[in-house]
Amino acid sequence: MDTGDDLKALLDRAGQSVRAGDIVEAEEAFRGALDLAERAYGPGAPQVISPLRGLAYVAANPRSDPGRLVEADAWIRRALRVAEANFGTDDPRLGRILHSLGIYLWTAGALEEAREHLVRAVALSEREHGESRGTAYVMMSLIHVLLAAERPADALPLAERALRIKEAAADATSGSALTLAWIALGRCLMGVKRNAEAIACMERAAAMILARNPDSRSPALGEIRGWIEQMRREP
Repeated sequence: MDTGDDLKALLDRAGQSVRAGDIVEAEEAFRGALDLAERAYGPGAPQVISPLRGLAYVAANPRSDPGRLVEADAWIRRALRVAEANFGTDDPRLGRILHSLGIYLWTAGALEEAREHLVRAVALSEREHGESRGTAYVMMSLIHVLLAAERPADALPLAERALRIKEAAADATSGSALTLAWIALGRCLMGVKRNAEAIACMERAAAMILARNPDSRSPALGEIRGWIEQMRREP
């Protein structure tokens, strides 16, 4: 095999390990892929981007030490620098990297920087894919960051758009995604004190969860009921 084939084999092995839940094996394969890409193509070549993204994913994985979020941040920032140097700052290929970086920053509590990267990620996804499921998926991350930053009024129009997109693209596999969109919209409406509308959204989401599993005791259902009770107690 040539270098490209070797690199692909390592990345394929890493991906299989991730899907199997073997984070240790995945990290070994991603590190091997990064080492090979750096030696064969150079540390600033686009071939290092996939291994860097993989190492960031491994470091941020819940099975890894929580203290490795700093490491995940460093890996994904390097991937972003390489991507921008090779493709420019507005290339759609930056979208996934920006989305990952936004999520890691959100987890670390750096909400404003997370918002900045996710705004870019949404814009790039819209440019390449339009109002697609993928765009709505990235948009949902931005909505949650805005809610965490106590900016429900800014999140509300995004939540309305994300729900419209998901409803337009709905099929038999869309139940969970639609439920999450209804919850997000309900939380935004709750944040701007439009409680009657928020309760209707939350009740819609609860009904969707129970329709899939009448005996559901999911944490999401408990949260929904808690939010509804809280709003009903408010004057």
